[in-house]
Amino acid sequence: MAVPLAFQYLDAYHGISFLIDHYTTLHLQSIDDTVDDLIAYCKRNGGTLA
Repeated sequence: MAVPLAFQYLDAYHGISFLIDHYTTLHLQSIDDTVDDLIAYCKRNGGTLA
């Protein structure tokens, strides 16, 4: 159940498009840095993930 909820969250707050649009840069970062950037981006778009 967690995977569909995660996708819905990322889709609703434009995280999927962020990952697609910035893949060339993001894939060079550590996974921790990428996740931090993704969380910050979703928060700027209304997400409430802690």
